[in-house]
Amino acid sequence: MSLAESNGAVGSQIEGLLQRLRPRANSLIVTVFGDTIMPRGGTIWLSDLVQLMGTLGLSERLVRTGVYRLSQEGWLTSLSVGRRAQYSLTETGLNQFAAAGRRIYASKPTPSSDVWTLVQGVPEITQAERQILRRRLKWHGFGQFSTTLMACPGPVPSALSNELRSEGLDKKVLVFTSRLEDISNPKNMNAAAASAWPLDELNQEYAKFLSMFRDVDDTIIRTLSAGDTFALRALLVHEYRRILLKDPHLPLALLPEHWNGSQALSLSARIYRKIAPASDDYVGGQMADGEEQPPALSTDYWDRFGGLR
Repeated sequence: MSLAESNGAVGSQIEGLLQRLRPRANSLIVTVFGDTIMPRGGTIWLSDLVQLMGTLGLSERLVRTGVYRLSQEGWLTSLSVGRRAQYSLTETGLNQFAAAGRRIYASKPTPSSDVWTLVQGVPEITQAERQILRRRLKWHGFGQFSTTLMACPGPVPSALSNELRSEGLDKKVLVFTSRLEDISNPKNMNAAAASAWPLDELNQEYAKFLSMFRDVDDTIIRTLSAGDTFALRALLVHEYRRILLKDPHLPLALLPEHWNGSQALSLSARIYRKIAPASDDYVGGQMADGEEQPPALSTDYWDRFGGLR
């Protein structure tokens, strides 16, 4: 079920974005964990999460169903304390969020590299294992060059070896680094890139993202309640993350003309910096337990998008 089908009450401006984006409930919970809960230690009471997601129109039933399914998928783990339940990120979840965060909150586009990483499945890999491998590699921006070969620009992603090991795939693949030789025909590489990644589709998605959020200026931000700033931030990061994590950050020569990725980064950073203080206060207030202070924000949080202070 999408959030637009939930019965929660949301502000009119946020409701308009929800109707246009129609994010899936479980996926939006993942975004909120990565964007706002991970910087505060990665653990939250279920009742507090219900309150936060209610700001986005998500009912308690959908939140409870969502965290259960995310626990089954290995993203979250739970701890019962009396009649209350706490949810935390698993080690796998933490690693994936950390890897994704380095791309989402970068201050500038990832520089292109003449080094490429290639992952080749061994003959013994099963079809089920190959599907898991593709899903994990696509998370890191890999494209499919053949049935058994995937590649991405740049050195081996730092979290990749741990992820392959946790899935039992480390003995089912060969990982290489390579460079494209000058004798290679550029047209061949452009054709291969267009086949391996949906570049035109990604560029169109970036364009839609820009059309949805480019009108969010200081005047609009000043009219938002504290809860709406949190909801706007969650939807902004959710949509940007959804597109960005499919973006392989190819060299400019391999991208379509008028690439919109850099504009999307600039817009995301501008809005995020504007609404971070009010949304942080809102989240902190929701996570405060009685008279206790909420968990403090981590030091690396302030480095997002080149610096939030």
